[in-house]
Amino acid sequence: MIRSTSFGAAGLCSALNAEWAELAADAARRPLDWCSSWPALAGCASLDDVLGRVRERPDQVLYALLSLCAGGDLLAGRVVLQAMLGKLVRMAAVDTQAGLDDYVGALWLRIRTYPTVERPVRIAANLALDTLKSVQGHRRTPCGIEVTPYPPSAFVDSLWDRAEPSADELAARRVIRAAARLGLINSDTEAVLTSVYADGLSGPSAAARHGKSPGAIRVQCHTAFVGSLSMRACWQTRHDLSRFAGFSAPPTGGVRSCVGRLPVQPARGHGAIGSAPALQAGG
Repeated sequence: MIRSTSFGAAGLCSALNAEWAELAADAARRPLDWCSSWPALAGCASLDDVLGRVRERPDQVLYALLSLCAGGDLLAGRVVLQAMLGKLVRMAAVDTQAGLDDYVGALWLRIRTYPTVERPVRIAANLALDTLKSVQGHRRTPCGIEVTPYPPSAFVDSLWDRAEPSADELAARRVIRAAARLGLINSDTEAVLTSVYADGLSGPSAAARHGKSPGAIRVQCHTAFVGSLSMRACWQTRHDLSRFAGFSAPPTGGVRSCVGRLPVQPARGHGAIGSAPALQAGG
């Protein structure tokens, strides 16, 4: 088979067709043994006859030729290549990055390895698709694989950016932790509030994490801010909560105004808890 890739697509196609014409004209290469071994090839007196039979009975003839090629008869594989050459030319014509030689090489490898037993039907379509995947597959980044940017410091910076919590998340954690240390909320409520307002979990996700129903999560959040914080707030509590949360001065308007330094919605933009109160200033 033609091995040189020093010419373009038109030149390679012409060379392969010229080679085929020589093979078909060689009387010594008549497929007599094939005809006696494979009923699909019965009556074929020349390689051109076999090529024509591919168009008439594609699966049966291609199955026979691929089986012969797997047994070491490369001429049978060359017939398959010639039968698929037009398809290869069309695929290469619309590919801006690969040439006809890439498609010919990929198809030849597939001809030598095609699993006839596992894939005995739609053989021509399978060969074309396998060839296309082989040629174009290396140009795609595998799913789940991250490319390390250069220089390496950019990679470290990107990791730091992803690991660093947002300002809203930090504020939520600080205020919730301060409220727990002041005894305004118990440890269970602290965990639920952290899940919703700092971690940004949805109601169902927070319920799954804490073994509760979404409704129970909503009620617990509402009770924490309306009951435990607002109604029990006093001036000293405002001072203490502000100090524990790390703010420079106590806010005016009760503990909920300190809580108002948290994001209006749970962290990362989740509208997580249905009718649970948004964390905002006032009251």
